[in-house]
Amino acid sequence: MDTDEREGKDRARIGVRFNAVEEFLAEIEKDAGQVERMIVRLTKTFRSLPIGSTQVAIVATAIVAGRLVRLKRPMGSVFSIGAPTSIDRSLLERADSIAKDIEQRVLIIGLDVRDGTYE
Repeated sequence: MDTDEREGKDRARIGVRFNAVEEFLAEIEKDAGQVERMIVRLTKTFRSLPIGSTQVAIVATAIVAGRLVRLKRPMGSVFSIGAPTSIDRSLLERADSIAKDIEQRVLIIGLDVRDGTYE
């Protein structure tokens, strides 16, 4: 086995990543009994960009059967966290709404939701 094949197999054992909320939730629901400690971690992330804006994303993670399952749902960029414009507020409210929807669905599945992320 050459190095590229070995690296590909290692990545396959590490876990799976999603950008779509529904795909992430479907994956968690299918294997709910194998979610470590019955915990899904959920948070919003903020990443400063060189152009003066801040990129916002919803991140949810769980350890399922020893593998990391991760959702990163980009929401867009805001230009002022401290004094948000109406467009910034709208994006932040939408991010809050999506996070709340994820939390409600995870609770319906029978899992606990906690802040933070697994790395």
